[in-house]
Amino acid sequence: MAKFNTAALFISILLAIGCTQGKKPENQAELARATNQQSSIKEHAEEPLREKLVIYSGNCIQYRRELVEGNKIQYSEVSRAFSKIVINPKTRKFTFFYNDQMVFTNDDYMSYIDDMQGGEGFTFIAGLSAFNQIPEKTFRIFDDAGTYGSNEPFIGYEYILTNYTIN
Repeated sequence: MAKFNTAALFISILLAIGCTQGKKPENQAELARATNQQSSIKEHAEEPLREKLVIYSGNCIQYRRELVEGNKIQYSEVSRAFSKIVINPKTRKFTFFYNDQMVFTNDDYMSYIDDMQGGEGFTFIAGLSAFNQIPEKTFRIFDDAGTYGSNEPFIGYEYILTNYTIN
């Protein structure tokens, strides 16, 4: 009885089946479709990129910040309401809504990653800044209300969005 090399037999059968399945692909897109790697190179390359908005929403507390004796900051709760933060990374637009009213919008923010605090920070013009503490699911927004450099004890507001949901 003769021994068969099963691996060589299997490869020769596969080659025979592959050669009889059809014509040879003529271009790259046809080859990609035939091998099931991509549906069409040209079709996907011409699709416009869609803007993906990132929306944080949840309960928020507004605090009034004041300087007290010894240059310490005192926080006084002003109100609680539903809030929403809408970020468009493509156009770099940041919009903050509190109690169904727009508090501010900024068309050109700068962002940075802070590995020490475990989050992402945002800086704007006119005394506005924000910080997203990702592990705690807490978004803090600081608004100095134009008080920078004044001698008033009032130094602005802080909004704390906790336990938010995304999109």
